[in-house]
Amino acid sequence: MKEPDISGSRSSDVESDGRASSTKPQETLPTNPPEKQRVSALISWAHRNPGWSDEQADEWRDTVLSFTATLRNPGGIDADIDLYHSDELVIDWTRFGPKQIDQCDFTLVVISKAWGERWAGTNDPTVGAGAAGEADALKGMFQDDQDELQRRVKFIILPGGKTADIPRDLRRLNYYPIDPDDFDSYIPLIRTLTKQPSFIRPEISDTPLLPPSIALKTGTSSNQTPRKSTDSVQNLKTELRVLRRRRDQLTRAEHNGTRVDDLQKIADDIAVLESLADSIYKSEGD
Repeated sequence: MKEPDISGSRSSDVESDGRASSTKPQETLPTNPPEKQRVSALISWAHRNPGWSDEQADEWRDTVLSFTATLRNPGGIDADIDLYHSDELVIDWTRFGPKQIDQCDFTLVVISKAWGERWAGTNDPTVGAGAAGEADALKGMFQDDQDELQRRVKFIILPGGKTADIPRDLRRLNYYPIDPDDFDSYIPLIRTLTKQPSFIRPEISDTPLLPPSIALKTGTSSNQTPRKSTDSVQNLKTELRVLRRRRDQLTRAEHNGTRVDDLQKIADDIAVLESLADSIYKSEGD
């Protein structure tokens, strides 16, 4: 997949109230009743990559905001991000991220070079304390329960991010490329978060009772002992017993939807085998 480019401003994609505007018309999808408990997710991200200008950092912020807003509406996910709380009177940033990771159903990591550095601990220790704290909380989750990390943490690849930025020791986790302007690109992520698979596995039926195949040989090779006719008759009797038992089973289950033509086919097979057995008996009498 072609790596996205962050060149060009995207600030127009986010309205003044933080909600995303889309250049592509969005199809109205059926929704669950409002009383159904919503899936919650924390958006974990690093605010800027090393060497970025203020303009690039603002562009990245708007991209992440657009993703979060669309995930909330029309995506129906209770997505939260630190930016929604930046103007609150009292906010403890040292606890915000780790607390949200603990309380939310999922953590969606918007991957970037800077976030990877927070995970690895190679970032400038004077910046990025919030993302570093969230990365530490995820490390704790990994140490407590690796399956929980696999289930609850997903990577998001937005324009400006690269799959190569995912830390090597986290590449076991699923990632989702998202185009904030294309709601269709959100669908695989929403399906995963809300447990709505694209393909439903059918229920398994009872194992059918299949009769053995008959292979009556008319000749033998020089190193084989000729088969006795009694062997052939015994084989016929065995298959007849299987077919009759299957016929009886289908007859008893007829009220459950057994097709008449299925019963007829078995009856025809029984008639053929009985006729063959008669022929063998007659040939022995001759």
